[in-house]
Amino acid sequence: MGIKEYDKKDGTKYSDRRVFAVDRNFSEADALQLPERRENLKDNPFTLHIIHINDFHCSVYDFSCDDNGRPVFSKIAAEVASLRQAAEKRDDTGVLFLSGGDDAVGSPMDHLAGYDGENFICHPAYTAYALSGLDATVLGNHDFDAGLKTLEKAIAQDACFPVLSANLIHDGELDGLVFPAAVVVIKGLRIGIIGLTTPGQIRSRDGSEFAIAAPLESVRDMHAKLAGVCDVVLILSHIGYRLGSTFATVKIMGDYELAQQLDHRQFDAIIGGHTHDLLNIHGMEPKHLVHGIPILQAGYNGLFFGRAEMHIGETKTLVRAELFPTGPRDGSPEFDEAFATSKPGVFLPSLRQPLSAMRLPDDYDRQRHESLRDSFEHPTANFITDALATRFRDHGYHVDLFLIDGANMITFFPAGKDSVNIIDVYRLMPYADSIVSLTLTGKTLERIIRENALRLDREDEPHLERGFLHFSRELRYRLHRKSRTADAITINGRHLDVCLEEHFAIAMPNFAQGLAKVWEDTLPLTGKELCSLREMKRSDSGLYVRNELVAYIREHGVSPDSGFTMDGRLAIDNG
Repeated sequence: MGIKEYDKKDGTKYSDRRVFAVDRNFSEADALQLPERRENLKDNPFTLHIIHINDFHCSVYDFSCDDNGRPVFSKIAAEVASLRQAAEKRDDTGVLFLSGGDDAVGSPMDHLAGYDGENFICHPAYTAYALSGLDATVLGNHDFDAGLKTLEKAIAQDACFPVLSANLIHDGELDGLVFPAAVVVIKGLRIGIIGLTTPGQIRSRDGSEFAIAAPLESVRDMHAKLAGVCDVVLILSHIGYRLGSTFATVKIMGDYELAQQLDHRQFDAIIGGHTHDLLNIHGMEPKHLVHGIPILQAGYNGLFFGRAEMHIGETKTLVRAELFPTGPRDGSPEFDEAFATSKPGVFLPSLRQPLSAMRLPDDYDRQRHESLRDSFEHPTANFITDALATRFRDHGYHVDLFLIDGANMITFFPAGKDSVNIIDVYRLMPYADSIVSLTLTGKTLERIIRENALRLDREDEPHLERGFLHFSRELRYRLHRKSRTADAITINGRHLDVCLEEHFAIAMPNFAQGLAKVWEDTLPLTGKELCSLREMKRSDSGLYVRNELVAYIREHGVSPDSGFTMDGRLAIDNG
């Protein structure tokens, strides 16, 4: 193919720019299809404004407070529209709008994209991007969570902009849909954009086969094709800020290490994502100028957007880079009107429809349960583990025990409601974790339970995600807070210490204890590491945790009768 041009959502051309995707076969002959290049930048310099977001996680609206949702993306769209309107009056100014990946997974609106390609309706974030004139995005790890079939449909239907990844290797499913690079031409200025995807926290679904290659070689290969035809070259990266980042796994290298190995004369900026960092929040910080290459990143969920300004003339200089909160800003009425009549806007009310009745115990205290989530037996955790154990068995799997960790519950069901809907479930579990199974000996299981005493949250210590485990009803035990020990462990009515050599089938979300490493690294060295579930070999069932919980709620509701209760499976001795 070589090169592909994109039009607006309605099929018409952009008035101020032209947008192209280029593949690995891009040649000098393909470059002839690009608009004529801007002449004599030395005497006729150009100002490029860059608006960037990353890890948006489908947060077109913020549903954290109520089911109606607070507009988020509308405020970013308003900023882009305002800048572009001002730039239209000048021949020497242009606006570029980019996303650093993880555009999906984390919002109730993800429900509209489905999980297997069969029940796909739309990709809400791609729809919002198309309506606001996004120039390019890059694939992040969560963009693969629903499988390549869903991703293929989302790009084909809703993305009228290049979706990039120079280091994605696949079997052809995404040919013509995902490209290694893009070229955006604004008033003759040619901007090359190379996409990078993280190999960290990424997994294959629906039988699709793909791999993520090393970033450095991928960038250099595409730069060789773009260097002679572009005035500016940017890296649109979803590999994370640097090795050792605490929020997300960074493998091989992050943007920081990548910049250290690149020539600043060849690359003008790295616009990043994945690790949710707020870089240059009050202006460009010298520590984020690495080997002469500026590194930008704008947090997550659209809470901030980044705005950078680059002057291109005899030299190229990033003269401004800072972040702006979306909260206090006005939205775009034009965007709001267009989105309301789009597919996600039309289907949004369906997310508010009740799944079933909900009757929480009279003594249910949401505030206390949120603040002490990993400090005692928890009715929400009991409900989830028992529900998922039931569903997993309904699918024909043998399982002795289902477990989750505290981080699998982001918030809790609201008190005072008499029904539960999709939005409530997504608030509880916003991410697309799947159910995995593994086999443990009684001896290993005993060790995990005893170490759970160390993971118990404590009021006199800083709160970090410790990976505290909550178990289904088959397991009962006691933790001693002061001595940090466990005893009286039984499974299915049998004392665990008499079946240490037996094997037990365990099921859990694939990301269980995934955020606990930061806390584990703070522990004093004792010569023996904790037994972490995230390091153990497991088999992915392909079943989504949230889907199974929704199915259980539809059938059984949420009440003490359906498992939302405390039954004494965990006893805490505070003495």
